[in-house]
Amino acid sequence: MHINPDYTALMVRNGIAFMIGALLYFVLSIAGTELMGFLVLRNIADLTDRQVLIRLTLWETLVVGPCVAVVVGASVAALVQRRFWWLAGVAFVPVLIYGLATNIHDIGPLEILLFTGHVMLACSAAFVTSRFKRPRAI
Repeated sequence: MHINPDYTALMVRNGIAFMIGALLYFVLSIAGTELMGFLVLRNIADLTDRQVLIRLTLWETLVVGPCVAVVVGASVAALVQRRFWWLAGVAFVPVLIYGLATNIHDIGPLEILLFTGHVMLACSAAFVTSRFKRPRAI
């Protein structure tokens, strides 16, 4: 059985892009949450603990999550060949497995909707990024 070396190189490249996307998601999520926590906690003059928690949650939900999804999608699309932009969505599978393993009893419809939105944002960013790439050989 003969394996095409171009196909092998393509699979290795896509596998590396997948792993980089998954790791980038975790790193950027943690860094973004820490940054938002620092910025919000710096300005809590007369806020109660509940108000601080609400602010942190809103920033995480509305700013950090979508920004991380767009960066991960664009990064994966920049690494893979033009037609494999959809691997940006596949890079979220480890995040899904981790979320299900750690919070299986606490996951509600809102979390599923937000996660789906992040995957769609990542795929959209990857698609747009892939359209600006020039086709090239492996």
